[in-house]
Amino acid sequence: MKKLLIAGLFLLLASSIVAQNNEAITDQSGNNNNATITQTGNENVSKLIQEVKSNTANVIQNGAENKLQNSDIVTSDIGFAKQRATSLLNLNQQGNENVLGLYQNNQKNIADVYQDGVLNDADVWQQAFGGVVSGNETDIDQVGNNNNAEAFQKGDLNYSKLMQEGNDNKTYLVQDGINVGPAGGLSNTSALLVTGNDNTVDVNQYGNSNIGNITVDYYGDAATIAEFNDVKIDQDGNGNQGYLTVKGASNVIDLKQDGIGNREWVQNFGSYNEVYISKTGDGNRGSWLLNANATNNDIDVTVSGNWNYATGHIRGEGNDVDVSQSGNTNMVTASGQYNGKDGVVIDGDYNTADIMQLGDTNTGVIFQTGDNNTGSISSTGVGHTGTITQTGGMNEAVITQNN
Repeated sequence: MKKLLIAGLFLLLASSIVAQNNEAITDQSGNNNNATITQTGNENVSKLIQEVKSNTANVIQNGAENKLQNSDIVTSDIGFAKQRATSLLNLNQQGNENVLGLYQNNQKNIADVYQDGVLNDADVWQQAFGGVVSGNETDIDQVGNNNNAEAFQKGDLNYSKLMQEGNDNKTYLVQDGINVGPAGGLSNTSALLVTGNDNTVDVNQYGNSNIGNITVDYYGDAATIAEFNDVKIDQDGNGNQGYLTVKGASNVIDLKQDGIGNREWVQNFGSYNEVYISKTGDGNRGSWLLNANATNNDIDVTVSGNWNYATGHIRGEGNDVDVSQSGNTNMVTASGQYNGKDGVVIDGDYNTADIMQLGDTNTGVIFQTGDNNTGSISSTGVGHTGTITQTGGMNEAVITQNN
């Protein structure tokens, strides 16, 4: 085994190692240092430590079972390649079973990661303990199958962009600020794009004014190639926004929001998808759309709290919508992003819309255009308003109100 040990205070360029079972160790202390490492072959290891601030590392690894980290991946900074404060990592790994473990301390760091192959693993932590932490960025792009991407950010004004193209991939993202402020992170943004089948996406955001944007898409011209994906987004705090767009079939979408004044927009293109929306708190709003020949989809919306608004639009056949609201002055009637009418709007045949409301002064509205549709509104409490408008034949409408 060859070993390369380099320590620099100001400027370092460490280059090309060819063959396999090599180990490159880069340890820099100071500001504005630069490290370049190129490894070609299999089972190479690059260990990186850059202390103080404004350092840059460019790492290229071509082959299989290469690693950039200090040891095997662990859930602490000890085993990770390490950078600190306004530093940049550019990593390009080509091949299979490659591993990244990166820990960036303090703020305004950037991790730009590209992995092409199968069974690759990228794990990026960006955080600091104490003080104001903000403005870290993570960009992970994986192409291939059975890959894993994990990003963990603590603090405010952080940004994560995760992209995976292929099948059986897993994406995990946490944006938090518990160690920075008691309310969690502020104004963090995530953008995730997953292309392919049997993928898992799990996003957790804690704090206020966060934005989560997830898209599950198909590649090529076949809309059926985006199947059996599992997408979850959980936002805990106030003023958060969740955007989900799913194209394809047989996908499961789960969106949860807990707090005040949150917003959600869900778009679904395809068939046999399951959509679960759960909101707890007051003053929340949401819109969902089953678009363009969507068939046999199932949407469940559960809302607990007061002054909440929900609306949705279905274009297709054989879809089932269930809306349950618990609290006072809730409405399934607010003007939606996707339609000019209010309430649950259905264009198509053999669709079912059920609204159940528990509390006082709630409002439910259903519009149905087509044949053999069913609309049901059930209200328990006082001062309710329920309206069902149906155009077409063989439709069924039921309104039940109990004091």
